[in-house]
Amino acid sequence: MSEIVDETWVLKESIIQRLSVCERKILRKIFGQTNEDNGIWRIKTNKELNELINYWNIINYLSQYLTNLMQKICFTISFISWLSCFEHMCSSSGGQKCIAQPLVSSHL
Repeated sequence: MSEIVDETWVLKESIIQRLSVCERKILRKIFGQTNEDNGIWRIKTNKELNELINYWNIINYLSQYLTNLMQKICFTISFISWLSCFEHMCSSSGGQKCIAQPLVSSHL
């Protein structure tokens, strides 16, 4: 199960593009326009928007969230597998081995 955790979550390029466009539209509404030295107002460039949010866009957030979610799922699957083995060991030994075994996971 640990091999899944090491992989990064891949988003399709078309989805990334649509999310980025939508995010920039929202950010332009939030941050407003820029007043140039000559008094002319203009919309903020993509670079200005990225600097305002410290390059922490929706794609970065989703990638981190989905990676963390996969790690939690893998840990849960590992724990359930360990618990199943523990239960089998207890039932086959009449419960004597269960008391002596430490409850420590090797995945932590």
